[in-house]
Amino acid sequence: MNTTCGCFPSIAAASVVPVKRYNQLVPAIFPRSDVPLEGETDPAVLRQIKKLLEYVQKNPERGPKVSRRLARRLEKAMSRRQWGVALLVARTYSSLLEGLPP
Repeated sequence: MNTTCGCFPSIAAASVVPVKRYNQLVPAIFPRSDVPLEGETDPAVLRQIKKLLEYVQKNPERGPKVSRRLARRLEKAMSRRQWGVALLVARTYSSLLEGLPP
């Protein structure tokens, strides 16, 4: 039942506006602080990668969009010489490839 009134035409019902969840999941992988080149990956980052993997497994049609988003992030990190972020993107890609069915 849609109970929106005509007073606020710019406000749409939640079911009408699709949420692009991958746009929230991909940036959540990258911490605000510097990513170290060596050592273990932060457990919070691993949880975010796992969430992204579960999302792509449930929505395989979103895989190319997630991949494009990660590729753009990799290109940006490489141009800025942020090697830790580039390594994190590579780890995310490998996790996605390992977790996806053939």
